Parts: sequence; C-alpha cells; structure tokens
Amino acid sequence: MYSLKIECHEFIGKIFRAELNHEKAIVHFKKMLYLAWSEKCYSSEIKAYDNMSIDYFYLGDLDKAEYY
Repeated sequence: MYSLKIECHEFIGKIFRAELNHEKAIVHFKKMLYLAWSEKCYSSEIKAYDNMSIDYFYLGDLDKAEYY
C-alpha cells in the first residue's frame, strides 16, 4: 500500500503548491521521499526531489533548490 501513499502525498503536495502554500507542499514531498526510500522506488524518489526543488525555488531558497 506504500505505492498508493506515495502517489497521494505527491498529489497533496501539488495541491498545496497550487494554493501557493509551498511549506506544506514540501512537507508532503518529504513524506513521499521517505516512503519511496522504504519501497526502494527510485522513480518516486526522483519525483520527490524534483518537486521539493521546485517549491524551494518558489520560496526563494535557491541553495536548497539547487541541492535537491
């Protein structure tokens, strides 16, 4: 069921991004990342990193955006 939870956290994060609530979006993308690690799902891990990078960019934290 972790694969379904991964998808849910991705969708919730994108909803928060659409609402311009980037801090909460990052929280859900981090949860997505932890679940991807436990499932060893590399494609979801890459998506989580990519999404976190986008939201850190929108927050103006370019160092973290580049890191992720």
